[in-house]
Amino acid sequence: IMMDRFSNSAEAMKSYTAILDLEPEDSESIEKLKDIYQKRRDFESYLLLSRREVALIEDDEERSVRFLELARFASDNIRKPAAAIELWEDVLNVYGNDLPEALEKLEGLYEREKDYGKLVDVLERRIEHVEGEALVPLLDKLGLVLTARLKDGNRAAGVWKRLLEADPSHRKAQNELRKKALAEQDWEELEWLYRSYGTIAELVRTLDTQ
Repeated sequence: IMMDRFSNSAEAMKSYTAILDLEPEDSESIEKLKDIYQKRRDFESYLLLSRREVALIEDDEERSVRFLELARFASDNIRKPAAAIELWEDVLNVYGNDLPEALEKLEGLYEREKDYGKLVDVLERRIEHVEGEALVPLLDKLGLVLTARLKDGNRAAGVWKRLLEADPSHRKAQNELRKKALAEQDWEELEWLYRSYGTIAELVRTLDTQ
């Protein structure tokens, strides 16, 4: 009836919004507004209203499922990462590491936003639940972020060592540890590196250049 009374959706939106100001839980107004937002492709407004709607759900399991649906919707339809990040963080708080999808989505979003501190946190959480060859690219990425973005050489060194345990031939890890040992003149660390992953001859040649 409301839509029939108004000649355009803008007038209808004002009326439904006014109703929700008085009756925040009016399901009919919520659904009508969501429909208008979708037709106008105003996905940010749709998302804000949908979050408001989902927050009203009393059943924990149903509410969690709906938040997951909204997070996926945000990733697919909203260009600004901030909205999707907030939803995926909510999903992660509910599901934890039991939902790898949330960690993977947040990894990409934090990288886009250049939020390297949170990117490191997510990578570390992913690494906790991965084994074998799948560890290598995650450790490699974590080491690069710590080295190049956060300039945290000590934490990066621990990652590079763990990476060499998973892949003893990983040249990047070897080179980063070698550079750190040389810069700090940590000859004991340098010797350990070459004895473990190189040769004594390579160690001697390296020391001769210093």
